[in-house]
Amino acid sequence: MKRSLVLCLCILGLCCAACHSSKEQTVTNPDLTIGYFPSSDILPYFVAQQQGYFESLHINVALQPMQSSVELDTLYRAGKLDGAALFLMDALRLSAQGTKMYPVMANEGCFYLVGAPDSSLLHINQLDEKSIAVRSYSASDYLVDRLIHQVGLTTDDVNKPAIDNVSTRLEMLANSQVNGAVFQDPYATQVLREGGCKLYAFQSFNQTLSVTAFSQKALNEKKEIIRKLMQGYDQAVNYMNTHQPAEWYRRAANAARLEGTWKTPFKVAPYHPARPVDRVTTDSVVNWLKRYDLLPARYVEDVVDRSFF
Repeated sequence: MKRSLVLCLCILGLCCAACHSSKEQTVTNPDLTIGYFPSSDILPYFVAQQQGYFESLHINVALQPMQSSVELDTLYRAGKLDGAALFLMDALRLSAQGTKMYPVMANEGCFYLVGAPDSSLLHINQLDEKSIAVRSYSASDYLVDRLIHQVGLTTDDVNKPAIDNVSTRLEMLANSQVNGAVFQDPYATQVLREGGCKLYAFQSFNQTLSVTAFSQKALNEKKEIIRKLMQGYDQAVNYMNTHQPAEWYRRAANAARLEGTWKTPFKVAPYHPARPVDRVTTDSVVNWLKRYDLLPARYVEDVVDRSFF
């Protein structure tokens, strides 16, 4: 009888938790709908929701997870999204292909190059003829190329297997199928807990490659709402930087649907308030995309909107 009662209470608790989680992610009559790919870059938006910052600014923000670039492109073209949080290279590629996206602010999220637990790769000066797993044509791919050139090598000297799925990349690194890989937290911390080593923190490049971009229609009709979105983002960043990760990380990351099972990092690199996407970074990414024929050779348009700063 006691066991049945406990079971019923557990089921009731789970149901309530599920309802709470569903309620937290459902926004009716949103002022802004933003598509995103689950990553640590998006966490300030979820913290802003959970801490009530958007509500205090009288805006409803719907954050809609995307499964693929095709899904984002389809919904964005159909007017179902006001904007998206994505990598700068993706926004530029979509814009060049006719889906104009205007990056307004740089987001945050540090990338780390980590080595396998029993890897012979112990320092960035040992990259020659090593294999580094990245997500193809993304921020991690771009950053590894920059690091390769920084240590005096060429991209022909290093193997970069494109492993887009985070779980697969983690598994391959754990099994020493690659010498290293690029992750953001919480996955970088997971690798270190399992015996891996941190080889490089890419924030030293001082380039923020995650952006929030909007349609021209949203910029024309919802400029003040976007300003309030950025205010809420800044309030969330301040909260995150002044509170221990245990107080906010797992709840925000679960809401953002970060892939897999992981533990909350003990320490998280500081997030920055909303800031413009600088021209140096934009030009660097454009040149990198052209090198891989991902942008037309004559592409010169800078779609970044810096008018909010």
